[in-house]
Amino acid sequence: MRKRVFYGAGALLARLVVLLCLLGYATLSCANEHMAELNAGFDRWLAEYLVQNDDGINRLPYGRIPKDSLDAYVNAMAALEPSAMSQDEAFSYWVNLYNSLIIRLVLREQPASSIRQIKPGLTGLLAGGPWKQDQVVVEGKSLSFDDIEHGILRVQWREPRVHFVLNCASLGCPNLPAVSIKPAQLEQQLTEAAAAFLQHPRAIRLEQKTLVVNQIFNWFAEDFGRNETEVLDWIAQFKGQPLPAHASVRYEYDWALNRAP
Repeated sequence: MRKRVFYGAGALLARLVVLLCLLGYATLSCANEHMAELNAGFDRWLAEYLVQNDDGINRLPYGRIPKDSLDAYVNAMAALEPSAMSQDEAFSYWVNLYNSLIIRLVLREQPASSIRQIKPGLTGLLAGGPWKQDQVVVEGKSLSFDDIEHGILRVQWREPRVHFVLNCASLGCPNLPAVSIKPAQLEQQLTEAAAAFLQHPRAIRLEQKTLVVNQIFNWFAEDFGRNETEVLDWIAQFKGQPLPAHASVRYEYDWALNRAP
C-alpha cells in the first residue's frame, strides 16, 4: 500500500514560501502564507478522513488512518512563531494545533473506548487523561493540552466560543471542525460552531422538567456568565429561544471516543 504524503503537491509551494522568507524576498506575511498552506493541507486531511455522522457528531475512523499522517503538519506548525502573528492568526493557529495534536495522540495510542484511557490516573477513567502531559514545543516552550486551552486561549482571548471549535475526541465534545479555523473567517466560524452545537441535544435538552446541560457550561461556567442564570441566558441567546424558566438543571458529558465505524 502506497504511504500517503500529507502535504501532497502543496508542499512545493510551502517550501518555496519558506525559501523566499529565508532569502529576504518576503515580509512578515510569508509566515502567514506558509500557515495558510499548512492549513490547506490539514483541510485535505479532514476532507479525506472526517465522517459527518447522521447523528450530527463528526467522527474519525482512527483505526484506518496512518498513525503518522499528521506528524508533518504538527511539526511544521510547531516551527512557526505565534507571538509574531496577529490576534486572529494566533487564535486560529492555537485552535488548529490543539485539534491536530488531539487527533495525533489518539492515532498513536489507539485507546479502546475513551481518550481518558491515555495516561490514566490512579482510579482509571475517573481521573485519567492526557491533558497535563507535554505534547509539543512551540517557541522553545513545552506545552500540554491544558497549557494551550487554559493557559493561552482562554486567558489571552477570553472568547467563550473557543469551546465550540476545540475538540477532545469525545462524543460529548463540540464537533471537530470539518475545515481548519481561518483568521479571515474566524468570527463566522466561531458563531456557526456555537450555533450548531447548541442546536444538538448533547449540548442542552429538556427531559421532563430537567434541563440536561453539557458539562462544558459547568466546568467553564465563568467563561459564559457570573452565575448559572447568566450561563443559561447565554445559551438561550445562541439558541434563539428562551429556556424553561422553572426547570431544574443536570450536567452530563459523554467521554466515549468519537470513533467512526
